[in-house]
Amino acid sequence: MIRILKGEDNYLYITLRDKTSTNSNTYSFKFVNEVTREEVVVSLSDLSSYKERYSKFFTPSSTFDDNTVGFYVYYVTQQNVVIATGKMELIADDLSTLGVKRYNGYVGSYKTYTT
Repeated sequence: MIRILKGEDNYLYITLRDKTSTNSNTYSFKFVNEVTREEVVVSLSDLSSYKERYSKFFTPSSTFDDNTVGFYVYYVTQQNVVIATGKMELIADDLSTLGVKRYNGYVGSYKTYTT
């Protein structure tokens, strides 16, 4: 899982070389929040010096400025073909000023007991 700190420049490290469909160095990333369904779509270039081993992508601090802290699913595409998927967590240093939404998959109701 990738972790990105909101409001800071980040680097993403993933392995893509065995999945690429062209020699292009540019990939489209789509991040979808698991709860709010917010989407972030960015085009990133592979900065790795060792592309046969891993891919390195720079995401500036402004990429996730207006997005909700929480878990995202990401899709990496090249020529409109999804070549990789995974999970990403957008985190923040100070959660007291941010709306935090997390979802554990439970759709039932909780029972409250009082004494």
